[in-house]
Amino acid sequence: MKTFDPKTDGLDFYESLEGMLIDIPDATVTGPVKYDELPVYVNASEDQLFTRANGLLLTADDPNPERLLIDVDGIDIDVTTGDQLDGSVTGNVSYDYSNFKIRPTGTFPTVIDGDTEREVTTIESATGDLTIASYNIENYYPGVGEEKTGKIAESIVKNMKTPDIVGLIEVQDNNGPTDDGTTKANESYEAIIKAIEEAGGPTYKFADIAPADKTDGGQPGGNIRVGFIYNPDRVDFPEKKSGDATSSVSVDENGLTLNPGRIDPTNEAFEDSRKPLAAEFEFNGEKVVVVANHFNSKGGDGALFGADHPVVLGSEVQRIKQASIVNNFVNEVVTNMDSGNVVVLGDLNDFEFSKPIETLEGDVLTNMINKLPTEQRYTYNYQGNAQVLDHILVSNNLAKRTMIDSININSDFSEADGRASDHDPVLAKIQMDNSVDRTSGETRYETAVEISKKGWESADTVVIARGDKFPDALAGAPLAYKYDAPILLTEQNKLNAAVKKEIERLGATKAIVLGGTSAISSYAEYELKGLGLKVDRIGGENRYETAVNIAAKLDGTPEKSILANAFNFPDALSVASYAAKNGYPIVLTDDDKLPAVSSKILNTTDEQIVVGGESAISETIVDNLSNPVRISGDDRYTTSASIATVLTPDADTAIVATGVKFADALAGSVLAAKEDGAILLVKKDEVPEKISDAIDENDIHNFHILGGPNAVSDEVMEELKNN
Repeated sequence: MKTFDPKTDGLDFYESLEGMLIDIPDATVTGPVKYDELPVYVNASEDQLFTRANGLLLTADDPNPERLLIDVDGIDIDVTTGDQLDGSVTGNVSYDYSNFKIRPTGTFPTVIDGDTEREVTTIESATGDLTIASYNIENYYPGVGEEKTGKIAESIVKNMKTPDIVGLIEVQDNNGPTDDGTTKANESYEAIIKAIEEAGGPTYKFADIAPADKTDGGQPGGNIRVGFIYNPDRVDFPEKKSGDATSSVSVDENGLTLNPGRIDPTNEAFEDSRKPLAAEFEFNGEKVVVVANHFNSKGGDGALFGADHPVVLGSEVQRIKQASIVNNFVNEVVTNMDSGNVVVLGDLNDFEFSKPIETLEGDVLTNMINKLPTEQRYTYNYQGNAQVLDHILVSNNLAKRTMIDSININSDFSEADGRASDHDPVLAKIQMDNSVDRTSGETRYETAVEISKKGWESADTVVIARGDKFPDALAGAPLAYKYDAPILLTEQNKLNAAVKKEIERLGATKAIVLGGTSAISSYAEYELKGLGLKVDRIGGENRYETAVNIAAKLDGTPEKSILANAFNFPDALSVASYAAKNGYPIVLTDDDKLPAVSSKILNTTDEQIVVGGESAISETIVDNLSNPVRISGDDRYTTSASIATVLTPDADTAIVATGVKFADALAGSVLAAKEDGAILLVKKDEVPEKISDAIDENDIHNFHILGGPNAVSDEVMEELKNN
């Protein structure tokens, strides 16, 4: 650092205050006390990212210099992240151990409880879902006592809901730090397994390789290592020769050559550090390789408020080497094994945006931590900075099928407050089987109601469309999505009885009617008003004008618009979820002549997406658009498949509806948008080949069939399950 600027630089700001008496009013706690240091903050920037507990979140761009460390040596205080000090702390600004600290004077304020509670995972698993967790249990061996053992077991059973496989980090040998040459850890695993069983969980088994004595770092004599516990009622552990401390596992077409086996354990990258442990499991007939890791620590790195700037990250060099070795191993698995299913987990001792983690990912793994909402993206707290050290990565073929949850039960809390470890566990659910369900009613109207029930617990607004004719409703999905409103279908002359009940269940206060009185009568509108709803009708002289008037209600200035044939509903419905999700208007046309009212709105957008082939929309129309992109196929099914692969390639969910009738797909279009899904059209008794190809290309595993067996047969349902 070459200039001194206390107005903008945190280091210089605190330097300018050193030795002064300052006042810290009503501070918020951003982490538990450790080494007699209480981390707090008072002010934060407008774009500051916070954790779920209102702590400060460490990011690549923000190390949170607003953190203040209060020296609470001699003060009896126990706090949780999110608590608040009731009053001011007055103290002198001091400096030691590479940090500015506040030495308090006078009476210390009391603590207001911030109501931060331990999380229970929100992940719910089905029979076909494989659940895998990573859990650093902080130098565990039986000698730590029954209390900690019980807390670990309770967290696995209650908070993590008994994962099928748990990668355990920081398991010590049977007698922990006693340095007598013991390396086995069978008693350590067995103590946890017994406690889990006593807490109401399953009887796990364990997989482990003992290190050579005093070669893997950590607490002297503890022989720290990584290992696994697994539920044999859920997963199989193929019987193969087990590795030893120095043998390196490799991969062939049959899987791992050792099970479990250590990855390149004699490589200098793992000197005085934990060796990665690979294990092969089978779940529902599929092989899955899980690699547990504990990369070298950050010990010796420079500090944020230390002497060297930029901060020197000396320990990073070894982690990058370790990450490269594990990445190469994962490439071996993906190349040599048919399934290529890999999960890499553990305490990697670095952040999701760091060079070691980028090296580990390479082009073969996806770090699922990045899929978490930012407020949940932490597993550890260091000096008040909530951060990620524990990760779960999956091979790219599993990424779309995987959900993740960081279960914040430890890092926000102190030992006195009952935490089991200083790390939070991370849990992943991998959907190994396709999920297929059906939503239907006795009629198209009741099917629309059932779709509404599936997607909405309540709704302020409902969109009402005619159920036996499609023109006015084709453009309605983007508007319904804007208002988070289900599309309900009704007859022309009266409000369907099932719709009335659904409106009451939703608690709606407003209805948007699509089409003029020739589409939905004034009497139906009168019935809606009789239910206490405010009614807005959007219609026009014809279907083209109605679509444009619906588009006008979307507001904003969309970059793209959708052009579809007004007399051929399948193409417009296939694109409806994409249009709805992005707020793009759906504009209608004849096959050979573009109405002036439609042309006007198309010309206001930068790009026009034309759905359907030349028989649906002529090349003459397309040639007169400013920037058209046509998406089409030989028929409605291939067009539907093309829309899915081109416009919604990241969708892992699909709404499946008949391509012969419009009602089910129309009612389901907003649900598809809510679930980031595609809309796929099928025949009654067959999944068309191009649709099947699109499912494979997009790697879709979740299917919501709309309509009864007369619309989409049970045979199609079974075909989707086995796709």
